[in-house]
Amino acid sequence: MGRPLLTEIPPAASLEQISGSVFKEVFGPKMLSRTVLMWIGYAFLIAAFYFANTWTPKIMAEAAGNNQIGVTAGILISTGGIVGALGFGILSTWIKSRLLNTLCLVLAGIAYVGFASSFGATGLALALAAMVGMLTNAGVAGYYTIVPPLYSAKARASGFGWMIGVGRLVSIVAPILVGYLIAAGMPPVTIFYVFAVPLLLSALCCIALGQVLRRQEAVDIAGVEENAVRATGGAL
Repeated sequence: MGRPLLTEIPPAASLEQISGSVFKEVFGPKMLSRTVLMWIGYAFLIAAFYFANTWTPKIMAEAAGNNQIGVTAGILISTGGIVGALGFGILSTWIKSRLLNTLCLVLAGIAYVGFASSFGATGLALALAAMVGMLTNAGVAGYYTIVPPLYSAKARASGFGWMIGVGRLVSIVAPILVGYLIAAGMPPVTIFYVFAVPLLLSALCCIALGQVLRRQEAVDIAGVEENAVRATGGAL
C-alpha cells in the first residue's frame, strides 16, 4: 500500500479528542452549510416518505370503499420502493448522484399530486402508488449516496449517522401529525398535496448543496494558487 513501516503502534487519540475533532468538522465553518442542508433535505423527504408508507393503505381503502385496495396500494408502494432503490444504484453509474436525486425528488412531488388527483380511478391510483414508493425510496438511496463523501473518513459515520437520527425523529412525528390533520377534517387529497411541497424543498436543498460545493471548491483553488504564489515569491 506504499505506507512506511512502523516500529511500534502509534499512541491512540483519546475519546475526548476524537469526539471534539469530529464535532468541529461536522459543524465547522466549512461543513456547517453542507450539514444543515442535508439534515433539512433528508428530514423533508422522510416526512413525505413515512406519511405515504403509513397512511396510503388506509386512505386508499376509504377512498375506494374496499380494504383490499388499500392492502394492494401498500404492497405496491413497498415493491416500488425496492425497484426505486435498485434503479437509483444502476442509474447513478451514469448520472451524477446529486443530479439524479434532485430529479427523483421533483418527480416524487409530481407523483404525490398525481396520486391524490386520481383517487376516483383505482387502476391509475394504484400505478401512481407504485411510483410514489419508487421515487421516494430512490430519494432515500440518493441521500445515502451523496452524504457520506461530504465528510472525511474520521467524521463520516457521525455526520451521516446524525442525519439519519434526525430523519428517525421526523419519521415518528410526521404520521402522528397526519393523524391530527385527518381528525381535524382535512381531506386526504389535500394532505397529499401538502406533502408534495417538502419533496420539492428537499430537491432545492440538493441544488443548494451543489452551489455550496462549487463555491467552496473555487475558494480552495484560489487558496492553493495563492499559497503557490507565496511559495515561489510571486514568480507565478
